[in-house]
Amino acid sequence: VEQWQIPASQRAWIETQTVPPIY
Repeated sequence: VEQWQIPASQRAWIETQTVPPIY
């Protein structure tokens, strides 16, 4: 689910905060 229009750099730190799934 796409939350908001966030830049890739911000996505990177957000993924660390939200614990990304195993690809």
